[in-house]
Amino acid sequence: MGEFEKHMRIAKEKLTVAKQALGGKNNTVVGDLATKVVEQLIEADVSRKGEHFGDHKSRNDYSNKEYPEEVNNAMRRVCLLTEISAMMV
Repeated sequence: MGEFEKHMRIAKEKLTVAKQALGGKNNTVVGDLATKVVEQLIEADVSRKGEHFGDHKSRNDYSNKEYPEEVNNAMRRVCLLTEISAMMV
């Protein structure tokens, strides 16, 4: 299995579990997994160029450079909601 396929498989798995957690109202789990889904999608994209990121900063820098502003704003909202959910526990 190539790196792209590996990261897509992981993203799909995490998304499936995030949906299940949403149904169970496990909001912090949803937020954590949603963030990880986005990270895996970025890793899948960059793997097509033969690269790999292992840290948040590299993924954020790549995302800001390569994706439209609307995508980056949506990803920031996911991260913010994750932080807010964690504070409410």
